[in-house]
Amino acid sequence: MNLQIDQIKVDDRCRKDLGDINAMAKSLNEYGMLHPVVVLQSGEGFFQLIAGERRLTGAKRAGWDEVPVTIFKDRNELQVRSMELEENIKRKNLTIAEQARGVKELEETKQAIFGKPRVGVRADSQEGVTGFGRKDTAKLLGKSVGAVTQDIQIAEALEFFPDLEVHKNKHQILKEYKRRKESMVLSVLAQMDAEDRGITELDQEFLNVDCLEWMAKQKDKCVDLIIADPPWGIDLGKSYRSHAGGRIGKEYEDDVDSAFMLMKAMVPELFRILRDDRHMYFFFGIQFYKGIRTLLRNAGFIVDDVPLIWNKTHFTGPPTGNRWPCQYETIFFCRKGDRKLDVKSGGNVLSYPIVLPSERVHPSQKPADLYLPMIESSSEPNELVYDPTAGSGSVHMATSRAGRRCISNEKDKDTYLKSKDNLKEVLAKPILPNLMGNELPPPTKGKQFCQICGKPGPGLIGSDGMSFHDGDCYNTYRDLKAIKEASI
Repeated sequence: MNLQIDQIKVDDRCRKDLGDINAMAKSLNEYGMLHPVVVLQSGEGFFQLIAGERRLTGAKRAGWDEVPVTIFKDRNELQVRSMELEENIKRKNLTIAEQARGVKELEETKQAIFGKPRVGVRADSQEGVTGFGRKDTAKLLGKSVGAVTQDIQIAEALEFFPDLEVHKNKHQILKEYKRRKESMVLSVLAQMDAEDRGITELDQEFLNVDCLEWMAKQKDKCVDLIIADPPWGIDLGKSYRSHAGGRIGKEYEDDVDSAFMLMKAMVPELFRILRDDRHMYFFFGIQFYKGIRTLLRNAGFIVDDVPLIWNKTHFTGPPTGNRWPCQYETIFFCRKGDRKLDVKSGGNVLSYPIVLPSERVHPSQKPADLYLPMIESSSEPNELVYDPTAGSGSVHMATSRAGRRCISNEKDKDTYLKSKDNLKEVLAKPILPNLMGNELPPPTKGKQFCQICGKPGPGLIGSDGMSFHDGDCYNTYRDLKAIKEASI
């Protein structure tokens, strides 16, 4: 039996991409329509399409006025939908997303009709036992149980994270879905754990408080990583001048006696609040190497004799004629227990240019990028990082980029207010979620880190002037930008 094409109504369908319709039209003109489209009579003279949309569209493209049909006059809605889904999944290679969603909906539709299988009883094990299970879905589609299960898992992944559809194969989708789900679970567990440990500032908290006062109120073993850059005892506040000739802020208590009094009180408390099998990075003046190392070890830390070096890429003071201009700073790597480092790349020399004096809010401000390798090598996503002497808040900024939580203390009120305003300006910039489930760094031109993976050094510059590690990172950013714009 044939029907006029304009008598057939096409509702919202499972299939979004109909493939090469021109090729279908050519095939129909050459060989005819071997399989009629399936329709349900919906009213006098009109019919609802059940299966065969690609063939129907091809017939329209070929200039046909009518098509052969199979008509169902009385089918309930679920049976109709199940027939359509089965037809689509069997007849054409859908996209990964379309196939996964179709298989999941088909199984759910069949179970709505026949019920779910009874526990411990196969649907085909005895006459009269109803129920439709995973094996039934696999048999119906001519697939293995494992393949059907994988499709349904992908459909569930796309329900949680629709942007996973940009991945090109099933393995990538499931791998990223697993990673994101684990991250979500870790986030919840971290929050519960922090509450149990007495930490109430669960978000990114930048606090105007003396670190000794804050630590005294905390339970033992409540933070996961410490990055400490206390005063060094070199009279920094009295000697620092900006390039414009003015002083940044006020004079700081950075004489030797004040600095060592603070560190003697601070270091034991840092050891107490750090969880077992965790790390600390401690900045220090190289001239005080022996005294600081002894102080750290006496508190209980395992201290690597060979410090990390921050290479500033150029010297930061004028030659005096009596000594070489300084171009580096030193950092002790400290352990409490036996957590292994997860170094992503590079060695113990971290090369990052200084923050220009005209851009600083604190005289000893360091670039946020400097802290990223330490944070990523010594902590997991959602773990809690603590900075006892925050200054400009660069650790806070880097922690946010790395997907960790952070609590920072800054004692001086003026510095705190200036740094907090700076953090608000930087962290409030529009950002896109990347495929790793984190946030992209603020897309500021000239930054020396990739906008996707956060690795230092631009390997590729995008057309908008932002830095990218390689072509894959740039392509990912471009795809995400398109998704974001399409959703607005």
